[in-house]
Amino acid sequence: MFYRNTALATVTYDSSNSLDYIGYYAFYKDIALTTFTYSVEEKNYFVIPESITTFGLDGYSNSGAFRNTGVVTLELLTTATGPYLFEGCSNLTTVYLNDEIKTISAYQFYNDQKVHLLISNKYKDTINAGFNLSESIVRIGSYAFFNFYDEAMNSIDMEHNTNLEIVEYASFGGWRNLRSVVMPFVGYQYGVYSGVENGANRFDYTFSSVDSDSNYYVSATYWMPKIEYVRITADTALGQYAFYRNSTIETLILPNTLNSIGLDLLRGTTNLQNLTIPFVGNTRGITNKVEATFGYFYYNSESSIETIMQYYVAPNTLPVNGEGVLLSDLKASSSLDESDIDFSYASDVLASSSNANKAVTTTDSDGNKHYVPVGTYHSEVTVGYGYIPSRNLKIVSITDETVIGTGAFMNFSHIWAN
Repeated sequence: MFYRNTALATVTYDSSNSLDYIGYYAFYKDIALTTFTYSVEEKNYFVIPESITTFGLDGYSNSGAFRNTGVVTLELLTTATGPYLFEGCSNLTTVYLNDEIKTISAYQFYNDQKVHLLISNKYKDTINAGFNLSESIVRIGSYAFFNFYDEAMNSIDMEHNTNLEIVEYASFGGWRNLRSVVMPFVGYQYGVYSGVENGANRFDYTFSSVDSDSNYYVSATYWMPKIEYVRITADTALGQYAFYRNSTIETLILPNTLNSIGLDLLRGTTNLQNLTIPFVGNTRGITNKVEATFGYFYYNSESSIETIMQYYVAPNTLPVNGEGVLLSDLKASSSLDESDIDFSYASDVLASSSNANKAVTTTDSDGNKHYVPVGTYHSEVTVGYGYIPSRNLKIVSITDETVIGTGAFMNFSHIWAN
């Protein structure tokens, strides 16, 4: 329509004609265009009317109607969106979103580096800087807000975005001044994660970009080296490597809504100092397995590993009747179930490796017989060299656990857990 019209500065439309469509490349590279407004309500900035229902595409993903225009202040009264719609608007500083908008399209505000205010319309007169999406948002497209550089864009608080279901790849990548993140969930989709082959379960998926290894993503803190605080508010599942290599995060708070946590959750979070987490290990309430230990969050299956055996001996105050026997043999000969083993009679003293996976019988003061583990049935906690949490991690708050398993914090003596 006005493609590459570098002298065009103002477009005034007649609101009585119900403008409902703006075609692809309509004002592409109209670098002087700063005003797009009603004839009956003059404003000196962009106003996209609520009558607009469609922005055109020509089969190319980057055919947004207002790409590379001179827009400075933008008010979206419409709920319609489109990919690349305002991509590369180098003067854009302020965006007011429709309060009922449901989707932010891919690349919609890509590389708009001067944006310092992007908020829902209802906050128009109360917030002067920062980022506050409309509560109606359901989906955010890939690279939607990529490369927001302004100092004011130092925090993302989306706790109120309870309708949000999907956040596509790298939608918040490149925020160089980002320090604080509050999000409903980690990765692509609320409550859903895939296997390790699919990086969509990771924090980096949303806040980073892909590297040469298609299975992994460059750490979010590579792109945004100032991230210090992360709080997840409503997720139900975290996948393997969820926060892998995010080395600047100092405080991480995870919600009680979680039901499962993947292996290697915290591997490479070398600057983490304060962790709030609902339970220890893979799921709530499991005991005496690798998956029930704090080391599970740092576990790796690579060749350089340290194996720590959990051995237990009977307390000195209890008489020991007979030598230790293998738990496997004991179970086979007496139909002993793991629930029959009384771990309350085991002390936290390391014994020799020869007693691994053995149990002894004891008799308490009332004459009751107990099977006391010398080595637990699930006895190995494997922690990768270099991935044991740094000495910076001091405080771990467990908020919703039902049972802390045997040896749960073995080898993490520098941590204060409460």
